[in-house]
Amino acid sequence: MTIDPSGSFLLLLNSKAGSLDVYTIDPNTGVPGPAINRFQTGNTPRSVLVDSTGQYVYLLTSHSGLDVFPSQCNDQSTIFAYRMIGGNLSPLPVQSYPAGIAAHSLTVVKF
Repeated sequence: MTIDPSGSFLLLLNSKAGSLDVYTIDPNTGVPGPAINRFQTGNTPRSVLVDSTGQYVYLLTSHSGLDVFPSQCNDQSTIFAYRMIGGNLSPLPVQSYPAGIAAHSLTVVKF
């Protein structure tokens, strides 16, 4: 789960549904409203983050959904990249990147 830098949108991983759900956040109360967008991931979502500008969303998925040690599986993970405008996600031109075996989280490091 993550919130965009403006505090307007909550992005929540739904592993059971295989989706990334986007909710609005009420600016006066901070309470999330109903989901405004459900983006099907096609695989088990593992981690999501929004860049510091709030324009780009990165989603890490895995193919099996198994929580095992990397030495016990060959579960390939993939990072997907999207542009977010008004809570709506659009895939970037080069949408997916291999993330290795059994990856579980994303971190942005800025130099």
